Amino acid sequence: KHEAGFYGVNGSLYPSISINKIEGTVKKVKKVPGWGRKRIDWRVLEVETKNGTLEVSVAPSWWYPHLNIKEGDIVSVEGFTPPVWRFRGINGIMACKLVNKTNNASYDFSFRRWCRGTVPKNFQ
Repeated sequence: KHEAGFYGVNGSLYPSISINKIEGTVKKVKKVPGWGRKRIDWRVLEVETKNGTLEVSVAPSWWYPHLNIKEGDIVSVEGFTPPVWRFRGINGIMACKLVNKTNNASYDFSFRRWCRGTVPKNFQ
C-alpha cells in the first residue's frame, strides 16, 4: 500500500483519489524502481497525449516480465493518481485498465481496491 502512495507517514489513509482516462502514443516502455521499495521494479509507459506526456505505472515487473506494448503503439488507459503523487509533483497515473489499440492487447487491474467501480465495462 505504501508503495502506491496511499498512506501518510503516520499510517493514515489519504481519502481522495482522482480517476483519469487518457489515450495517446507510447513514447517509451521502461522498467523503474518503486518509490518506497527500490528493489521492486515496475513496468512504466511514457504516453504522449494531447495534453502532454504522462507516465503510466502498469504493474511490478514480476507480474508482467514482458508487456505486449512497444513504442509507437496507441493505448487507452483508465487509472488513478495516488494523492501523495500529486503532493510530490509526480505526473503519472496507476493503471486500472490498459488497452493497446494497436494490437488489441488488454490488461485489467480492476482488482486493485482503488480501481473497483471505476473502469467501465465497455472501456476500450
